[in-house]
Amino acid sequence: MANAESPSLYVAADVNSGETLTGPREMLTVEQAADRLAVSRTTMFALIKDDVVPSVLIGRNRRVPADELTAYIERLIAEAGEC
Repeated sequence: MANAESPSLYVAADVNSGETLTGPREMLTVEQAADRLAVSRTTMFALIKDDVVPSVLIGRNRRVPADELTAYIERLIAEAGEC
């Protein structure tokens, strides 16, 4: 399990070359996104429903793009600095 300091990683094989690729996870489950924000799953779904944090459906699975979550955090920080 990844600790709070390190981002989740994916491991995938490149179909063409067969080499193994690793890197930061680009799409997060709603639960993973909630964990990163330290909020409940219900709160995360409310943020998604209210279009505060964008998400996408992949089949029947909802995913939150990691960069959208980062952008949301940056907006929160910027708004806090304006007060």
